[in-house]
Amino acid sequence: MRALQIDNLTVNGNVTGYADNAVIISALGEAGGTAIKKLSIKGNVEFAEILAGYNVSASATNQRGGGVNPDASIGNVAIDGNVKGLNI
Repeated sequence: MRALQIDNLTVNGNVTGYADNAVIISALGEAGGTAIKKLSIKGNVEFAEILAGYNVSASATNQRGGGVNPDASIGNVAIDGNVKGLNI
């Protein structure tokens, strides 16, 4: 999932990617602002990246997109299950 901003995102289940193809939850955010305000995952997380400050342009060779907002931040992240291979 890629967005300009995420105010409140709840995943009612697991977030499952692969070691060579992680799930990406990403928001650009405004300058000096919070890109992801609240993220709740009601299950396990395997091989995922939660990113702030990245644009929505991704490609096969650059799955994250471009890091363009170094001041963007991430608010609350809550995970109810187990975590493996997570990058925040």
